Amino acid sequence: MTPLSITLISGFAHAGKTSVLLDLLHNEKPAHRCAVIMNDIAEVVTESHRVKHMLEKSNSVLLELPNGCICCTLDHIFTAAVEKIVESDIRHLFIEANATAEPFL
Repeated sequence: MTPLSITLISGFAHAGKTSVLLDLLHNEKPAHRCAVIMNDIAEVVTESHRVKHMLEKSNSVLLELPNGCICCTLDHIFTAAVEKIVESDIRHLFIEANATAEPFL
């Protein structure tokens, strides 16, 4: 089984997390299938449209988790998503967490 690389991007709102994510996705090896989990406490995951556009070129996956935090209210959904990704052929997981999240991986 090939190991899954995980990149966690976290920080304050409007700190450039999505820009960093887009740069990382741009530099990802084309043969590698990746997944992106974007989390926001708002009703809409901010800037996800930019990531969707980037992922259209590959067979990669975007999972948006709005309306809560991946370390508390959405922890069971987040954990289940990561477990499915680990069992798939995805080789790199990018996680963009909202500003209030405390990474627990």
